[in-house]
Amino acid sequence: GAGEEEVEEEVEVASWRDLMQSLVDSNDTPALKTGLPLLHMYTSNLIRDPKNPRFKRISTANLRFQQNVKVLVGAVELLKSVGFVASGPYLEYRPSSPSSSPDKADKGKAKEKEKGNEKEKEKEKGKGKEKGNEK
Repeated sequence: GAGEEEVEEEVEVASWRDLMQSLVDSNDTPALKTGLPLLHMYTSNLIRDPKNPRFKRISTANLRFQQNVKVLVGAVELLKSVGFVASGPYLEYRPSSPSSSPDKADKGKAKEKEKGNEKEKEKEKGKGKEKGNEK
């Protein structure tokens, strides 16, 4: 329901905050001063113009990326947390893949739960038979 979505969003926000805090705690100030503006540029360009293919792909071979972002502990993880995925020499923005869509995940969980319930019913039937044989 709606309550579940709110909790999931809070968890994602907390994870993002944890990643940001870890990024700040794990890197020195000069590295942050050169790397954070690039991280900001990557994400703000994408937010401003999400359909522009230029903003959906970051070349990990790019010298500025290598010298300013890749060297930051936690920077790539942060980019991945907002939807970038490693794809060859790039990080590509793919906000959700079909296998990770909430609907399919929920359906998968429901099927697993159904299987679990069926197994429990079979166990109960087996126990009932055992008790019946004792008499």
